[in-house]
Parts: sequence; C-alpha cells; structure tokens
Amino acid sequence: MNKLFRSRNSVRYLSILIIVVMIFTGVTGCRKKDTVSKAESSSRPESTTSFVGSESIDSNSETVYSSEDTSADSTDDYNSTIAGDDSQTTSGKWINPNGKRNRPQIKVTQVVNKNGKRYIERLGLPYLIYGVQITTLDRFASPTEKQEEEFYEKAAEINFKTVLKAITWTSVEPEENKYNMYPVQQMLSNAYKYNLQVEMLWFGGNVCGSTKRAPKYIRENSTRFPMKDSRDFDYSNAELIKRECAALKTVMEYIYDNDPERRLTVVQVNNETNAGSPFIVQKDAYLNYLNQLGLTVKNSPQSVVTRVNMVTRTTDLKEDYTLAGDILRLDGIDIVGPDLYARNLEYYSNYIERYSTGDLAENIPHVAEAPGQMDNYPKQVLNAFSLDAGYDVYELKAFGSAGADFGIFRYDADKWIKRDGKKKVYYQWDKVVKVNENVTDDIIVLNKMIAGVAEQIASCPNGNFKMIFRRQSDYIGEQKITFVTYEEVTANRVGAAFLAADGYYYMFTPAGEGYFRFDNKTLTDSASVGFYEGGEWKETDTAPVEDGNKINVKKGFVYRIMSSQIK
Repeated sequence: MNKLFRSRNSVRYLSILIIVVMIFTGVTGCRKKDTVSKAESSSRPESTTSFVGSESIDSNSETVYSSEDTSADSTDDYNSTIAGDDSQTTSGKWINPNGKRNRPQIKVTQVVNKNGKRYIERLGLPYLIYGVQITTLDRFASPTEKQEEEFYEKAAEINFKTVLKAITWTSVEPEENKYNMYPVQQMLSNAYKYNLQVEMLWFGGNVCGSTKRAPKYIRENSTRFPMKDSRDFDYSNAELIKRECAALKTVMEYIYDNDPERRLTVVQVNNETNAGSPFIVQKDAYLNYLNQLGLTVKNSPQSVVTRVNMVTRTTDLKEDYTLAGDILRLDGIDIVGPDLYARNLEYYSNYIERYSTGDLAENIPHVAEAPGQMDNYPKQVLNAFSLDAGYDVYELKAFGSAGADFGIFRYDADKWIKRDGKKKVYYQWDKVVKVNENVTDDIIVLNKMIAGVAEQIASCPNGNFKMIFRRQSDYIGEQKITFVTYEEVTANRVGAAFLAADGYYYMFTPAGEGYFRFDNKTLTDSASVGFYEGGEWKETDTAPVEDGNKINVKKGFVYRIMSSQIK
C-alpha cells in the first residue's frame, strides 16, 4: 500500500512538474513571438544604440558580425538574413530573432521639383547642401577617439549643421564576410552628440583612381579579383561588385537600425572616380559598377540621395561634362558635382552653370569640394547659392600632416587655431600660388546666418537668390534691390537677398554694417530680425524702415519682410 501511495505521489509530482514546465515554456514562447512580431511590424525599430548626451556607445560598441549573401534587394520590405550563431561582437552575441529583421524602407532624402526648383527634401523638409568634410581618415595617421570627436565638436561650434565623413570599405570589412561596424557607430554617435547631420563618403573600390580603400582580401587575390591594369580593378567582374555591394548594404542596414532620427542624408559613391583610367578603358563596365553601388543605397532600408563627385581638369572639359551626364542618367545616382579648387568666382560660376544645363539639366548643381582656407570664402558660398547650387567644403582642418592646408582652421597637429587673415596660403594642390587666408570668425558668423534660413535657401525658386556686390543693385523678379556696406577692407563686401517660396524677402550680409534699399518702392512696415528653429520663425528684434525703402543691417543677423509690405 505504501509503495502504491509513493508511486501515485511520484506521478502527481511529475505531472505538476510537467505542467509548470509547459506553462513556463508557453509564456516565454509567447514573449519571444511578441518580440519578433513587434520588430517585424514596426516601421521605425528601436535603435540598438542609445544616443543620449555623452552616453553614446552601448555594450556592443564594436559590432562585428558575419553575414551570408547580402547583395542588394529592391523590395520595400527589406528582409536581411543574418547568421545569428556566428554574429559576434566584442562583448558577446549580436542576436537577431529567427535570423532576420524586417526593415520597411524609409526614404529619408529624395530629389524633388517644387516651385521651379530642384532640391533635396529630408523627411519632407528642404535640405540645403552645405557642409564641411572632416578628414580624420587614415590618410596620414589613425586618429584617437578623442581626436575624431573633436572634429564633430568643432564643426558644430562654428555653426555647421552637416558634416561629410568618409567610411572606407576596408575598415568595415577587414576580412571577407566579417564586418566591423565601429567606424559607422562612431560616426553616428558623434553626429548625435553634437546635433549634426551626415553625408557619408563611401570610399570603396576606386578613390581618386586608387584601389587601396578596398579590403586586403580583395587586393591580394588577383585571380578572383583581377586588375584591368596596374591601377584599376576589372570592374566587369561580378564578384567584385557583389562583394562591395554586400559591404555597403551591411553598412546601410546598420545605419537604419542605429539612426532613429535619420541623420544620414547623402551617400557619395566612391571619390573622384574619373581621376584614373576606368572611364577610358572600361567605361560601360565602370558605369554599371557605380550604378550597382548607388542602387544598393537607394534600395536599402534607409534610402537617401546618392551622388558622385568629379575631379576637374583644365583640358577635356567637354569629355568631363559628357561623362557627368552619363553618370547622372544612371538609376542609382541622383546628383553629380565637381570638385573646384580656385579663387576666381567666374571659374566657379562657369562650372556650376555647366553642371545644371544640357545633359545635366536634371541635376542639382553643387560644388562637391571647395577649399576652406581662402579669404573670399563667404563670397564663394553666397555665389553658389545665387546660382541655385549647394556648396560642400574641404576641409575643417588637415589631419596627421599639413599636406595641403585647406582647412577652415590652420593646420596644427594638436591645437585648433583660427585663421585671422594675416597669412598667405596655397589654394590648389600644386602649391604654386598663394592667396590671403580666411578669417575663421567671419565664417562662424556666416554659418550662423545660413543655418537660420537653411530650409528657405534650399527651396528658394531658381533665380530668386542674389548675391549683391557693394554699392551695386540686382533684380529679384521686377524688384530692384541695392546693397551698400560701410566695410572698406574685407574681401567679402557683399550682401545676400532672396525671395523665398514662403513669400518673404530675406536679407543678410557677412560684411560689417550697411543697408538694403528697395528701389522705387515703399516698405509699409519694419523688418523682422530672427531665425528659424523647429520650423518656426523666432523674432529677436525689429529693424525700422528709413526713407521709406531702406533697412539698416548688421553682420550676424537675418532680416525678413513680407512681399505684401512692399508697395
């Protein structure tokens, strides 16, 4: 009897144990299912990295994982299969539920045509092409984390809202199919910390005619990845294209997962790719190579505008323009811009005009690189805006070695030294001719004014932005406007006036004090002084009208007046 009792109790206890296990398994199974469902159904998944204040790097600070075939996928639901068991980080496993993540595509930036103007929109708002390149790449030396961060910090301090940052193929895929996302994470972390947007420069299989930014496993396997000549890969090689597209796709997926505010705005595909011979000896193959890389970005979950920058030459200009047109016609490339290193405004104007007409009429004209050290920097920027073009600057400060000292700041290995206009600097790579350097404080003031009306400049209808020289006049439509400055010494004695799509006239100057005069018209009310923040105009002061049509202005402030106030 006792034996039977013990047997029945054992069965009872075993049954209870089984029920407990089943309940626990069921609950955890439901939770896991809920988690997967949430991850797959959300159009904006939670970031795996928290970008809050200085706490910008989580425990997975160096994301290194292996991936299966990651060639570009054109579907909107951009499902990526990742080998979870092999996906390693330095601090443990990087786990994706069921080995895949649903990433519904978000078009962060795209080219639009509104009010007679082609420009970029970011999340539905106008985006101005105006940023500075931060060159901490291993061009001369490898930066420390502190040095890297300082470049973002300084860019923000001098009122830039966008930085351009190079990410090399070899840094994110040091071994085949083994990806290191730390350089990308560092870029995002610093951008969030200093409230900046980012144009990523993808330095892959052709950078200034060189293949050295490709991973070692690519460069050292000439059987699998043959060279066409001593400098260039054979860009008809499907395996080469597949490997580079896989790396770029992995980067874009990581950005999607870790950029919840969508700060990445543009991806440049390689750099000055017309510097070498690919377009001469394998043009069709190379165009296809560029197109596949561009499509990888545009079909990625975080779709952004793509561009190609062109090195400029004094000969074969017609060939360069024809080639730029061929590139612009690619489905994977949105815009094309020249790198211009000169001081003469006419030189810039001619290039910008050519990059917006003929075969390039559908382009958004912009200067993809321009030196930052020259004394007429403000005039160069405003001249570009007056030609309905964007303007990106090379560079904030030279890193690792003086090299070509094109920085807004003077070159110094350790310190950040503002330029004061008292030194002579080279303005081209050949280091033949010297010109006066900029005044960094003037650029800081210029950037502040531009940042206050950046969206209005970006969407300003063609022909409505005017850079007006001292004591001269220009027309915006039928309205004649005269600018006068009392400044006598600066190289930038100009004013900027434009009629935006919102119906307001905006005015500012980088040159001391002066006034804008609306000739043959009467202004019925004072001008508002202020800036835009969060899409709203923040008025800080008013400027009275003198003599019925004149508004006195000071450097560092933006003035606006409604067109209906002009009679």
